[in-house]
Amino acid sequence: MKNKLLIPINFIFILVFGIIISINYYRQQAEYKITTIQPNEYRINLQQTYPINNVQLKALMKGQFSQAYYIFIGCPTNLYSRKLSPVIKQLSRQQTVYYFNTDRYSLDSDLQRFICDTNHFEKNTCLIQIHHDKRYFIK
Repeated sequence: MKNKLLIPINFIFILVFGIIISINYYRQQAEYKITTIQPNEYRINLQQTYPINNVQLKALMKGQFSQAYYIFIGCPTNLYSRKLSPVIKQLSRQQTVYYFNTDRYSLDSDLQRFICDTNHFEKNTCLIQIHHDKRYFIK
């Protein structure tokens, strides 16, 4: 009697285990389609940017400098941030780019409301150009 009961239980266990493996495989494939850039390569791509914190981000968003600059908001764990990192690398060779790491800092409610309300903060990644008091959301 016990052997007859163990067969269906083992079958269910193997089936569930197979489903979990399949889900993980397809999730990895979906991520690979977005970008092949890994977190280490992302960090290398952002080496020429200037890391900033919440206080500095607020000050930079006011646009009080005479020259244009960029603010990149993203993180190494976000696929879309990693996908954009080669563009940031090229841009930081020619322009000043500040980097706000959302893995390290969180946006305070005022900044989050401002950025999210403009519908340019998709998938926790965006690039903003600031010139004087004008803000241009690029991504």
